[in-house]
Amino acid sequence: MSSLTASDLQELWIDHYIKLSSFTILIYEFCLTFTHEVELFWWTNKATWATFFFFLNRYFVLLSYVPIMVMEFWYSRADSKQSICRGLRSYYQYNSVAVQVVISAILIMRTYALYNRSRRVLVLMILIVLAVAIVACWSIVSELTLGRNGFKYSDVMGCQSPISRARALGLVKAWAGLLVFDTLIFILTVHKSLSLDICGPRPSLLTLMLRDGSIYFGVMVASNLANILTYVYGGVCDR
Repeated sequence: MSSLTASDLQELWIDHYIKLSSFTILIYEFCLTFTHEVELFWWTNKATWATFFFFLNRYFVLLSYVPIMVMEFWYSRADSKQSICRGLRSYYQYNSVAVQVVISAILIMRTYALYNRSRRVLVLMILIVLAVAIVACWSIVSELTLGRNGFKYSDVMGCQSPISRARALGLVKAWAGLLVFDTLIFILTVHKSLSLDICGPRPSLLTLMLRDGSIYFGVMVASNLANILTYVYGGVCDR
């Protein structure tokens, strides 16, 4: 069946279950909030950038995940599997960048509004996100280039392939850049909240933004650190 050991196969199945769980959560969250989407966005007569990025975030992320699930659970022993898996793997990497760009655009709009449309803050955020996107694309291109002459995809389910330490460390740069951007957004949100001189309770909208921003930052930091540590300590060999 494959040159992989029983331990390797067990780790692959654990990975499959984790990916399936994330996709299930994505579908569940979409269905859970669909009625609110209809009530708040479908019948509005005014199209704005906020609504555009809202729908883009909702449906682009959902639909773009379908090829990724094919990549995870597709099984074939055909000779064409290697080229197809390489294409799906490239799609997965660049799709990750595209999704993060959409999310970053929403965070930039949110922080821009929080700072009363300050152009200095807007320029700062745009420059940072552009730098992060450039580094991420460069890291992905380098990783895919190294992968062309590396390991073959296994005969088991999905397009799984071991990753070398050189490829792993290259991807660390992309995730580290995203961590820098998320940290910037969080610092700007906290700074705005603490800099307001208001007697009595703070505005509910600002409190909500600070709460949601803190939760988002905590989740993303945990996720990014997990990815970074996995790439740093999980490279299987030096090829």
